[in-house]
Formats: sequence, C-alpha cells, structure tokens
Amino acid sequence: MLHAVRVIKQAEELLLTGHVTFPRPEKDLLLKIRKAELPYLQIAEILEEGMDNVNKAALITKLPEKPNKELVYELIHSVYLDQIKDSEKLK
Repeated sequence: MLHAVRVIKQAEELLLTGHVTFPRPEKDLLLKIRKAELPYLQIAEILEEGMDNVNKAALITKLPEKPNKELVYELIHSVYLDQIKDSEKLK
C-alpha cells in the first residue's frame, strides 16, 4: 500500500510540475502506512482520491505525450563518450 500511495503522489506531482520531489513531502503519511497505523479503508480512500487527481492532472499536464527519443539518445551517447574519454585517461 505504501508504494501505491507513493507512486500516485509522485505521478500527480510529475504531471503538474514536471518534476518529482525527494524526500517526499508526504513522508509522514507514508511512514504511518508502513507502520500499519492507518486503517485499510482510509488508505483505500487516499488511493481512490489519488487516482482521480492523477487522471485530472493528465488532462492538463504540459508534459509532452511522447518522449523526445533523439534527446535521450544524444544524452546516452554523451555519457558513453565521457566514460570512454575517462577510461583512456587512466591508461
């Protein structure tokens, strides 16, 4: 249940702001769930409300519908080149 609540909260934040905050702002809630200090029905309500919020956020998000694959490939290529250059310096 803890992970489901965390993922829902992260998804909503990502859709609305474009980033995810660590440590999580709702860490106290998550710790209560981990320690089984909340009844199941209360957690189920949090999950249901969270899914509603994620669905609403998905309708208004400014995130692109598809990833920019070219940018990702360029980033990966750049990291590989940096690693190769670093390993050659060690020789």
